[in-house]
Amino acid sequence: EKELTRFQDSFGYEPTPIQELKDEVAKDINDKVRLWTSLRDWESITREYSEKPFKEIEISEVDQEISKYDLVGRQVMRTQQGNLVVPKLRNKVEEWQFLFPVIKTLKNTVLKDHHKRELDEVIGKVPDVNGVEKSLSEIPDFTLGMLIAVDVLSVREEIKDINNRAIQEDRLEQMLLKIEQIWMGGGIKPVMKFQVNNHKDVKDLYVLGAASVEEV
Repeated sequence: EKELTRFQDSFGYEPTPIQELKDEVAKDINDKVRLWTSLRDWESITREYSEKPFKEIEISEVDQEISKYDLVGRQVMRTQQGNLVVPKLRNKVEEWQFLFPVIKTLKNTVLKDHHKRELDEVIGKVPDVNGVEKSLSEIPDFTLGMLIAVDVLSVREEIKDINNRAIQEDRLEQMLLKIEQIWMGGGIKPVMKFQVNNHKDVKDLYVLGAASVEEV
């Protein structure tokens, strides 16, 4: 430590305590280790997601992993500026951030048959495990790897539009169902009973009472 202090003095630098230097070196090493292990683990995790049947993938789990490794990338970026592994990790995570809406769409339970046909058209033919090109709906055990191989990210906006339409259509159907239940006597309200009155000027013409009009 004395030798270090003398060396710093000779060059006009303010002496730095040896423990502070040790802490800085230790942090730098820890961040490098964290960066490399994160890259290794991320590649392992995404390889598993890519190879397993799509139906076995849990959306919440994928979302958590993406958030976790995105945070790591942003944190080490501050201390590892110039380290080429940082953009490599961040780019790999970003790719899955773009892929995640596609995963959510294909997992969306409100998709109807016509939405699935639209997805087949947008995505195009996908080679199955035997290399036979088929529509996605014709491959029951398709994987994310198959979709990545046909560059599904290039049509992610079209897939997003189909998903949004499916959600809006489902909401509308639910609203119409509630209205139907009300009119048919089911749902959250009892059967409506209308008050009908004779028109004061026209014979055999009936009008709804004021209370019934308000209910409608």
